[in-house]
Amino acid sequence: MILLYLVVTAMAQSAKRPVTLALKDIHGESFSLSDYKGNVVLVNFWATWCVPCRTEIPDLISKQRQYRNQGLRIIGITYPPEKLSNVRRFARKMRMNYRVALGTKASMSVFTSSQTLPVTLVIDRDGIVRDQIEGIMYQDEFDQKVMPLLFTVQEPSGGFARKMGIHALLCATSVCSVPLWFIIAQKNNHRDTEHAEVAQRRSRIETFRAKPLQGHRLHDRNHCLLKSCD
Repeated sequence: MILLYLVVTAMAQSAKRPVTLALKDIHGESFSLSDYKGNVVLVNFWATWCVPCRTEIPDLISKQRQYRNQGLRIIGITYPPEKLSNVRRFARKMRMNYRVALGTKASMSVFTSSQTLPVTLVIDRDGIVRDQIEGIMYQDEFDQKVMPLLFTVQEPSGGFARKMGIHALLCATSVCSVPLWFIIAQKNNHRDTEHAEVAQRRSRIETFRAKPLQGHRLHDRNHCLLKSCD
């Protein structure tokens, strides 16, 4: 039993190691995910030929602008086949305000074996992958999986044990019913506005669902099936 416990513990610790990946963005500048340590990072795998991916991008642009001061950094990594000139043109047209890199199948396999696009990896301030979101990321998923990381104060040692204020400490022990990050989010964003934006996005997705992809099959309302893209 003790041996089994040690093996499980070792596996859990190794699973929490920061993911390392070296990339080059569409402007030719090399960077690594380790450069973003101390920030909450969303690694978004996408493609210009993927309709749901294109639908999601305006919302990612909005979130990068809205939560940049809280430490949010979005990195868009393309999935092949893609041409650098096409990606540059698309990023310029969309006015993408976050870093975009040309990726490969191997780039995506570092993080996930998912066969869909878009797929977003949620990485905490220590560089550890905390969650995976397949398909378009809805507001409720962002609230549940990203917001708590944005409004958690990092310890000097790199841990996340300390929350902001007494209220957050109570929330961490399940004493309170309203988490601190939710209160802060509501302070910056009006709830009715957020609901309207989500409704508009869902409506756009339903519209795109009825449109066939040239050379690629739309598997569901909010993602592409990669197996049909080979």
